[in-house]
Amino acid sequence: MDSMSKIKNTSRKLRFCCLGIMIATPIVIALAWINLNHYPALIRELPIKPMAELPATALLLGFGIDMISASIIMYAVYKLYKLFGLYGEGRIFNNQVVNCYRMLGRVIIIAVPLGILEETLMVLMITFFTYPPGQRLLSIGLSNDSFMLLFIGVSLLTASWVMDEARKLKEDQELII
Repeated sequence: MDSMSKIKNTSRKLRFCCLGIMIATPIVIALAWINLNHYPALIRELPIKPMAELPATALLLGFGIDMISASIIMYAVYKLYKLFGLYGEGRIFNNQVVNCYRMLGRVIIIAVPLGILEETLMVLMITFFTYPPGQRLLSIGLSNDSFMLLFIGVSLLTASWVMDEARKLKEDQELII
């Protein structure tokens, strides 16, 4: 099996995995929120510990808040799905591939402020529903993960730029007789 056949075969498999991730993500998040009050391990994953059991309204809001970052993740996985589709067709150096990498970089960069917003909203929601007035909290913060995501996003944008230049060189070489 030549290398292009291996790329096509692996890309088809990864594309199938991406489809599974896009379908499973909202389902897993919904199940986690439905069962949150019954599993201490899930409660420990929250940015702040609730002082009481979360009511159904809070669980629904929590699901909606969690879907902020999940939608970004699903969009990034969708871009990977498209990228692996292009690779599966044998398209390596073309404008669509470059655009997939460029959008992945942008999406990862956008995920940082949205992650901060999500955590802030989650803390506000939990304290609103389970903390008494006067003890509610507001939390805004950056983590090392935020800086790492920014670095990865900028790196992907740079890689897309380099790939675009390589694509242009390839097109120029194809024009030379």
